[in-house]
Amino acid sequence: MSASPELLPAVLKMLVALAVVVGGLFLLFYFSRRLSGHHSGRMEHQLIRVLATSCIGVKKSISVVEVAGQILVVGVTGEQINLLSTIEDPTVIDCIRKRPNQKSPVAFGQQLKYFASKFKGIQGAESTK
Repeated sequence: MSASPELLPAVLKMLVALAVVVGGLFLLFYFSRRLSGHHSGRMEHQLIRVLATSCIGVKKSISVVEVAGQILVVGVTGEQINLLSTIEDPTVIDCIRKRPNQKSPVAFGQQLKYFASKFKGIQGAESTK
């Protein structure tokens, strides 16, 4: 079963086209991340940081935000953001800043590995039945 002479160039053309498209997507992703200013690992140098968020209803939450060194409590809805309070007590501010961040951003690759391992676990359990 040998490949016909016309099939080999067609397969090579297809693979080169696929490589160009995938390479273009990676370049597009790289430049979009670079231009948008989303850089992983630079969370400590941001001007605005969300320290905590708690959902209180459908499309309603309360967030503790640090903006230029001030700690603000804001109410967030689907239509607007309202300043609820400003925390000015130095001991409370120190306590909030020293509190470990409970939700650190997870990279897409780590999430993909996690879900892939879960999917493999499900497939393995089904094949043993």
